Amino acid sequence: ERMAVLFNFEPHDVKVDLDLHTPGYWVKLADVDKVNDIPPAGDNRPGAPDSIKTESGWFGHYTLPAYSAFIYKYEPQPVQ
Repeated sequence: ERMAVLFNFEPHDVKVDLDLHTPGYWVKLADVDKVNDIPPAGDNRPGAPDSIKTESGWFGHYTLPAYSAFIYKYEPQPVQ
């Protein structure tokens, strides 16, 4: 499976441009406060507001909050 793991160890927000190399949906599975997988293990989905959708694999101006961590999982199509 394709995963993206993002960390910000700085005491301030950091804007980054993400080159995920693969177009489609990137579903946020976890951050420092919560874990929520896609079905059947969880109820997360590609259409969720915190998912990333990219047509080219490139997602610009992503803001990593101070002292944050995120795990995203690639999903080629929305899960029904």
